[in-house]
Amino acid sequence: MDTYNVKYAGICGSDINKIKSKDFDIKKIPYLGHEIVCSDNEGILYVVNPFVCKSGCSTCDNTSFLYCENVSRLGDGCIKSGFSGEISVPPENLYRVPVCDHPQIGVLCDGVAVIIHGLHLININQFSNVAIVGSGSIAILAALIIKDYNPNCEVEVFVRRIDKQEYLISYYSDYLKISDAGTLKNKDEKYDLVIEAVGGLQTESISTAIDIVKKSGTILVFGAFSAECSSLSGIRKLFYKQIHLIGSNSFCKMYNDFGVAVEWTFSHESLLYPLITNQMYASKADLDIMQLYEQIVKKKIIKDCFIYEL
Repeated sequence: MDTYNVKYAGICGSDINKIKSKDFDIKKIPYLGHEIVCSDNEGILYVVNPFVCKSGCSTCDNTSFLYCENVSRLGDGCIKSGFSGEISVPPENLYRVPVCDHPQIGVLCDGVAVIIHGLHLININQFSNVAIVGSGSIAILAALIIKDYNPNCEVEVFVRRIDKQEYLISYYSDYLKISDAGTLKNKDEKYDLVIEAVGGLQTESISTAIDIVKKSGTILVFGAFSAECSSLSGIRKLFYKQIHLIGSNSFCKMYNDFGVAVEWTFSHESLLYPLITNQMYASKADLDIMQLYEQIVKKKIIKDCFIYEL
């Protein structure tokens, strides 16, 4: 495996959840961060597919079995990753960044790949109306991708504290219908598909999804399922309404989900760049772990991104 300099490292909600956990060791920070744009010695930029297979087997070609003991993921605390400022990955994990004004949007590719994989699992073209619960980048990306893939689909994004979302609405109200999540309690069973993209403490949001999805409808959950979701109210409705509950926290080699994500992301550069609302600087030469820690745990606006001063 070759070594590359990290240029941009996105901060995923999963990174924040790990750092805020009571058993987290601050020395593990360089081993977090899976949303990466790196550069080689010639300064050429690449987006990094964070899944690294040690043996090169064909397991990843099976759509129903994405992980095995031969696969590691950058950012899972196994090997140094985005927050270390330097990574070692096989060249086949690199996707060259095209000429563009904002190469930092490459940190969105990991999330876009997870979404594209999820849409493969459910076949988005079969749905006519979709509700998305969440205020972060995954929720907005999912809405934008669905509208691009299925222009006739009605998509409504429900965000918390809509009075605090002026920035979001100012950029995306022309593309998306954005509503207050507080109104979900008054919704009938009306949606063919409900996407849950809250990312943490999901008990309430998944319970709400169960309530508002139609009979025999589908609920798609993006990201890591929270360990706090020990008891969901209305869980029996899953059986009575015969709801399909599907999770997507990965992407598939068979459909080249990550390659498709890179192409889609950079072909929508001007649309996606406003999602990168909080950009911070870190020096690879003199990385202050405590300073990095303090910056990571700051409240996110929409999407955080580190820019490494190489």
